[in-house]
Amino acid sequence: IRAHTAKLAGLAQFHDATPALTTMLQDRAAEISSPAAVALARLGNRDIIPKLIEMLGSLIQERAQAAMYSLVHLGGDDIVSQLKLRMKTFESEESYRIAYVLFQLEDPDGRKYLERIFNELPTLAPQSALLLAPDNYWDAIQFLRDRLARREDPTEPNLLYRARNAAALLKSGEPAALAVFQELLRQDTLPQVRKLVYELIAELDDRRLFAILQSSIENIDAETAMGASTAAIALSDPEFRDRLIKVRNP
Repeated sequence: IRAHTAKLAGLAQFHDATPALTTMLQDRAAEISSPAAVALARLGNRDIIPKLIEMLGSLIQERAQAAMYSLVHLGGDDIVSQLKLRMKTFESEESYRIAYVLFQLEDPDGRKYLERIFNELPTLAPQSALLLAPDNYWDAIQFLRDRLARREDPTEPNLLYRARNAAALLKSGEPAALAVFQELLRQDTLPQVRKLVYELIAELDDRRLFAILQSSIENIDAETAMGASTAAIALSDPEFRDRLIKVRNP
């Protein structure tokens, strides 16, 4: 309940919640501190920047994701300069997180850092490729193409990455990736995978995707029909799409 209330306080711009959110930010539990960080960032509280930068090094993914989103949301030259000072090596998850924030803030060094991580750190190449391919980095596009063509076990992590891979290639101008979305929306696909595909379709804002949603909208399964319908509305209503993305992220 506290976590949901924190999220709502940020979305509703409820500044009176700042003292409580500041206390929650210090909580050792990621499920408490993470939504508090995001809410404070949405309220424009720049006093939390040092704490957010510290959170980039967290071993808990939820906390680090919240810090990345919050730093991008706040933006500013002060964040860019502090992150560059913190980037000492290119061999860790934290280095990818710093590069991600700089890239999203459109700092030129962000792309340079991501390219170096992509080329030098194989374990982080898949994540880096998802960002670099839509930015027309050829090696990343080829990496994603090869990954899609590769036979992999249909595990949940592999299928979720396959969905994100297809979305990144669509952003880079690869219409063939549409077929991957169609494949992942089959009835026998894991519900979590179909859910992600609907979310990605909503974020892509590509009206060609209407064509693959109709059968899902007419599905007798209520959750499937709702996910597809939400994606269709997002494709047709930019204002709704923007609100939906805010609610879902991070």
